[in-house]
Amino acid sequence: NPLTGFVGTYEETIPDYRAVVSYKITDDIMGYAQFSTGFKGGGVAPRPYVYQQIRPFGAEKVKAYELGFKSELFDRAMRLNGNVFYMHYSGYQGTPTTCLGPDDQPLPIDGGGIPGLCGQYLNIGDARVRGFELEATINPIDGLAIDGSMSLTDFEFTSINYPTTQIIVGANRPGIGEFKWSAGIQYEIPLGGNNGSLTPRFDVAYTPGYCGNFNCDPNVTVESYTLANVRLTYHSADDDWSVSLEATNLFDDFYYLNKFATFYVNGQPGRPREVALTVRRNF
Repeated sequence: NPLTGFVGTYEETIPDYRAVVSYKITDDIMGYAQFSTGFKGGGVAPRPYVYQQIRPFGAEKVKAYELGFKSELFDRAMRLNGNVFYMHYSGYQGTPTTCLGPDDQPLPIDGGGIPGLCGQYLNIGDARVRGFELEATINPIDGLAIDGSMSLTDFEFTSINYPTTQIIVGANRPGIGEFKWSAGIQYEIPLGGNNGSLTPRFDVAYTPGYCGNFNCDPNVTVESYTLANVRLTYHSADDDWSVSLEATNLFDDFYYLNKFATFYVNGQPGRPREVALTVRRNF
């Protein structure tokens, strides 16, 4: 800062690597294991509210382990893929509740400590993430397709570098829900001759709720929601033309995508029911 003389600098060199091994258990099933590293670069917070908040932070690093399988079963009538994973974060980056000075103590109000307005990023601690993913597609008869997926993401801080940031061991990361799922079904109906086909589809998806900040304040907590969509598509016999009529958020549910609080609460509502007609021509 040329006016105050406060300076924040960051420099770091980080190598990354990845190793994968796979094995074909049968003609229809393949298993694999993977280990990889990654990082999010450090730096200096670009938008401190006052110059006392200028402070560099280090890279956020992760080690990721994954074990999974891919399969096509019952003469390819069913595709089933799944995996389990574990990730360890070190130096997890986040915005603290209270900005810290060079001595790692909270900034006083007259020294850049503005309640609710902290423009720092810090390596607030270490964390682990574990979970699984499972997806399937089933074609039991000609024209009928059923698909679904589910996943679990369990995030937890395992250590905290700055207790004054008001984050505790075992806390979840804001913005991450745990369990989610989706499912869909469609059936292609031949219209006979050269009349093409008609395909109705219905799908539903559940999105988990999550905390909007580290304190999990109720006014910024996002509730879970379940949305349904429906679509009817006509395909010409030569597949050159298609016409689709669809409705998203079929039951017109009201929900929030996110919430954010400073001196007041902001919330972004999700889209209401929408109906669309799409005409496509392939050349």
